Amino acid sequence: MSKRICILSIIIPTYNRCQILEKCLIAIDQQQQLEGYRLEIIVADDGSTDATEKVTQEFANNSCWPVKYYKQTNQGANAARNMAIRNAEGWLLLIINDDTIPVPTMVYSHIKEHERYPEPNIGILGRVTVSSDIPYSPISKLHLDASFDKYANEE
Repeated sequence: MSKRICILSIIIPTYNRCQILEKCLIAIDQQQQLEGYRLEIIVADDGSTDATEKVTQEFANNSCWPVKYYKQTNQGANAARNMAIRNAEGWLLLIINDDTIPVPTMVYSHIKEHERYPEPNIGILGRVTVSSDIPYSPISKLHLDASFDKYANEE
């Protein structure tokens, strides 16, 4: 049996947000245009005390993609991201938040942009809009289209 080659690791740090994490995971699993590509999903739990591990395990049991779950004591989202990066098998990383509900083409588009710009020092940014499934947060302005607009027409 040949080992699956993983080209993309999707990294999702999370902390006590199992309900929205589940929506994020389901949306990733429904990515439609990935024939010929491999990915893994890494949930980096920053010490959650809710049902995050159970939600992730139930999702993993039914996912068409390999799912890894790592848990650390609460040290913050950046430490969780770094933990996931150290354990990623992909040569490309897609780092999203647990409240990111991807559109069906997000992963495919990310891979295609990296194929267009294959240099290892290139990062790909994308637009983020507020889903009606997400409760309002004043912090969300930091991650949304308004902050992305300053990079319009740049590469």
